[in-house]
Amino acid sequence: MHDFERDRAEVIARARQAGVGRIICAGVDVASSRFCIALAERYPEVLATVGIHPHQASTATRDDIATLEELAGHPRVVAIGELGLDFHRNYSPRDRQLEVLGAA
Repeated sequence: MHDFERDRAEVIARARQAGVGRIICAGVDVASSRFCIALAERYPEVLATVGIHPHQASTATRDDIATLEELAGHPRVVAIGELGLDFHRNYSPRDRQLEVLGAA
């Protein structure tokens, strides 16, 4: 998350010193999935996930899904997610969320 831009290295160092062995960076779209992979390549305790958050389902494309499939093969990626359905807030239409989830 961008909230940690200024002091990300210090946050990770403090986590390491506190005994945290793993940190998961969750991708919520293609850009953040790429960012999480880059972060995982830089810090050994960080692992990445790739995905499209249900809130972004309305803007997801087939190319995005194909890119995520490719990114999922990276050795520092340990899961697919953020991915799923969110019918509570409905930032993306239900039918589009179901379509994107089915494509992923």
